[in-house]
Amino acid sequence: MLGASASCGAGPNVIFAFAIQRMHRHRQHEAADERPPTELDVTNPAGSTTPAGLADKRRVVAFAHSRRSPATDLIASVGSTTYDVVDVVVSKRLVDELAGHAPDIVVIDDSHADFDALRLCRDIRRSVGSRILVLAGDDLVADEQWTVGVIEAGADDVVSRSISESLLRTHLLALMRLAPERPGPADNSVVVGDVVVDVDGYTVFIGGLPVRFPRLQFKLLLALARRPNKVVSFGQLLDEVWGIEPRSVHPRRVRVAISLLRRLLGEGTRRPRLETVSRVGYRLIVPT
Repeated sequence: MLGASASCGAGPNVIFAFAIQRMHRHRQHEAADERPPTELDVTNPAGSTTPAGLADKRRVVAFAHSRRSPATDLIASVGSTTYDVVDVVVSKRLVDELAGHAPDIVVIDDSHADFDALRLCRDIRRSVGSRILVLAGDDLVADEQWTVGVIEAGADDVVSRSISESLLRTHLLALMRLAPERPGPADNSVVVGDVVVDVDGYTVFIGGLPVRFPRLQFKLLLALARRPNKVVSFGQLLDEVWGIEPRSVHPRRVRVAISLLRRLLGEGTRRPRLETVSRVGYRLIVPT
C-alpha cells in the first residue's frame, strides 16, 4: 500500500524517469544474454579455466588405480566440466573396461606400486591405443632405470603423484594435443552417443576409433540408430535388415544377431545401450 500511494503521489517527471531507468536495465540484461561466451566461460571445480579449443571437444580421461589408492582427489583436480572422467580399478578386466570407454588419455596411479606398471602400459598401448600418463611416488620417478622402462613400455609421460593440480592439468593438455582427433560425423552418418555410423563409408566409430562390424550387425545398428530411443519391432528389423517376411525366420536368429551387436558396442559413459522390449522388438537407448 505504501508503494502504491507513493506512486500515485509522484509527479509525471518522476514516473517518466523511473520508466526510462527500467527500460535501460532491461536492455542491459538483453545485451548480456546475447553476448557470445568467451574461452573462459567453462571452469572446473578448482576455479581454473578450460584451455582454449577443448571446451567444445568432450575428451575422455580414465584414471586407473588400485583399490587402496582412490583417485578422488585427482578427478576433482581435473574437473568434469573439462573432460568426461572415468574412474576404473586395476584388475584382470581393466583393458576390456578401458576399451569400452575409449579414453583419449589413461592416467595410471602407481603411487603405491600395487601392480606391474610396465606390463599395464604395454597392454593399454597395444589394446586401447590411448595416451598414457603414469603417476608414481617420488622415489620411483627419481629412479632413472624405472622411468625409462615405463616409457619404453608405452607411457608418454611420467610425473610425481605429488604434482600440483595446475601442473597435472597442463600435462593432460599436452598429451591431449598428441591424442588423435575424434572424427566428426560424415555428411551421411548417424550419431548416437559416442557411436558414429558412417553410412557411405560402411564404417562404425566408437569413441572416435574405427571398429570392424560384420555386415549384418552394421545394418542392425543402422536400423536402430535411425530411431533412437524408439522401439523397432521384430517385423521392421526382419524387413529392413534381412529383407524377408517375419513369419519365414525363427526369432532366435534375431536374438543371436542382437547379442553380437551388444558385444560389439560394449559399455561406456556415452555409449548407447540396447534394450529388449519383450515380444515387441528392441530399442537403442541413447545417453543424454
